[in-house]
Amino acid sequence: MATATLKIEDIDFRLLRLNEVLTLIPVSQASFYEGIEKGHYPKPLKVGKKLSVWKLSDIRDLVAKIERENGITVQ
Repeated sequence: MATATLKIEDIDFRLLRLNEVLTLIPVSQASFYEGIEKGHYPKPLKVGKKLSVWKLSDIRDLVAKIERENGITVQ
């Protein structure tokens, strides 16, 4: 029986820091954190006392939701 080998490059999983997220979701840092509190934006993953990251897949889902709600396509 053959065993499949999973490679990290095959996984659609990347972590983004806040500055990267804000290049995709063009709002201020304060507005983004307010949106998290209100449940509009995904919560970060805490990977340290001072470091928060977001899953790229969560941000992609957010962009798709914004596109659907506004009838637009982001390039």
